[in-house]
Amino acid sequence: MLRGVNYWPRTALVNGAGTGLVQITLHRPTWVRLGPLRAPMRRLVVSADEARGLVAELNLGANGTSPSNRPTQ
Repeated sequence: MLRGVNYWPRTALVNGAGTGLVQITLHRPTWVRLGPLRAPMRRLVVSADEARGLVAELNLGANGTSPSNRPTQ
C-alpha cells in the first residue's frame, strides 16, 4: 500500500493510514499544485479515520446541505 502523497494522471492519493480510503470524484478537472508543478486533478483519494462520516458529510454538501446550514432540531 502506498503512503504519502502520490499522483497519477488526473488522480491524487493522500494516504497516511493505509485504511479508510475515500475516493472523491470531481465533476470537472481542477488544476492543483503538486509542489512546484501544476497538474489537472479529477479524482482525489484520501485516508480518513472516520471514512463513513466523511462520505456522509460530502454527500450532504453535494445535495446543497452543509453542516453550517443544516436544520437543527
